[in-house]
Amino acid sequence: MATLTRHKILFVDDEEEWRDMVTAALTEAGFEVLAASDASEALRQPADPALNLIIVDEDLAGVSGIILTRALRCTHPGVPTILYTSTKHDPDTTMDMMSQGADQCLPKGSTEELIANVGCSVR
Repeated sequence: MATLTRHKILFVDDEEEWRDMVTAALTEAGFEVLAASDASEALRQPADPALNLIIVDEDLAGVSGIILTRALRCTHPGVPTILYTSTKHDPDTTMDMMSQGADQCLPKGSTEELIANVGCSVR
């Protein structure tokens, strides 16, 4: 009998209520979630080869999500990264954020939309 492997996601957000809600939704959808509240906690995660996706809040307290995304690219090369933002951006700003390390930029708001995008990103 084959063992199913759950996709492992690093989710970084400094808003505790949102972090808990998204972590619960992703877990319920069948993903294994490592949640971090800030850049320091995210960077302490081991360079786990089984990590399938990184989701970073763009507007983190302290170190910005964009800077953290660049750092995580070094410690987790090849792992797709989603920059999650509560700010509406024009296409040029979005492209600039993606040029700095994110594979995708998504607006915060719907956990269903996030889960759908996560499902596409980890396959």
